[in-house]
Amino acid sequence: GKITTYPGRTVRLQVTSVDDANSTSPSLVYTVIDANGITSPKITLGPLQQAQWIGKVCGTMEYQIYGPEMASLKLFLFNYPSDSPAVVEVKLLPCEPGFTLMSNSSTGVMECNCSEFFTSFGVICDASQGIVTRNKMNWIGVYNSTLPALASTCPMDYCNSSITKLSLAGP
Repeated sequence: GKITTYPGRTVRLQVTSVDDANSTSPSLVYTVIDANGITSPKITLGPLQQAQWIGKVCGTMEYQIYGPEMASLKLFLFNYPSDSPAVVEVKLLPCEPGFTLMSNSSTGVMECNCSEFFTSFGVICDASQGIVTRNKMNWIGVYNSTLPALASTCPMDYCNSSITKLSLAGP
């Protein structure tokens, strides 16, 4: 299969483990990442996500994938002890409006984080979900489909002060 996501975002894959007789069976699924030759900045999975237990019927594999924008990579999911993997192609998209690709100072991985423009106005970002939380009377929008816009004082009768969490990627 193919999926698209943003650097640092959690990806969930529904998988079923089958044995050599094509019957469902519990299994340890081991994941190997192929970064298509990209070595810097590094492409990696989040901690402890290379091996995950899948129950008898199905399970959810969760990954956080870090790397540069527009990188293409492949996840190879091995059903231990089988040696024929399922392959998932992953494309990392440019960060959403309001987010900037940054290197994590403690891990060195590339991920989308809240832009300094937003944080200077007290906006809080959840990069793992692409959600921004604004102050109640700030107006936040997107200009020209990519540039974040913010007014520190909302025009009278223009903003709904009860909505505080939103995604800037949608229409």
